[in-house]
Amino acid sequence: MRNPQMVSAQILTLKEHGFLVTIDDFGSGYSSLGLLQAIMADVLKLDRSFVQRGLFGERERLVIGSVVRMAKQLGMDVLCEGVESADQAAMLIALGCHRAQGFFYSRPIPLTEFEALLEEGFIVPRASA
Repeated sequence: MRNPQMVSAQILTLKEHGFLVTIDDFGSGYSSLGLLQAIMADVLKLDRSFVQRGLFGERERLVIGSVVRMAKQLGMDVLCEGVESADQAAMLIALGCHRAQGFFYSRPIPLTEFEALLEEGFIVPRASA
């Protein structure tokens, strides 16, 4: 990200070829609000640290809800990582985040098991954009 203009141009080229672009682990490492300005991403994946720090305090709900609303206003889908309980899932839904991943939904499984779940209709693939 030392050259955001070059990265933005490369991302636009990828998008022209039908790729979706995701900002992963947002809220940790090198991610920042400036990244949201520079990168025309399709999906914002909130880092699991947001959930692990807690969702039930007023401050935590305000931060997560604001990030979710901002991302949606920028035209991005939002996915929250690290969901491990029904209470966390319910709180994220209340905050406007309707996509999540984590042990609450499934532990990691081998590809063959995942494919079997797809074939049996237990997992419905999202329609492409």
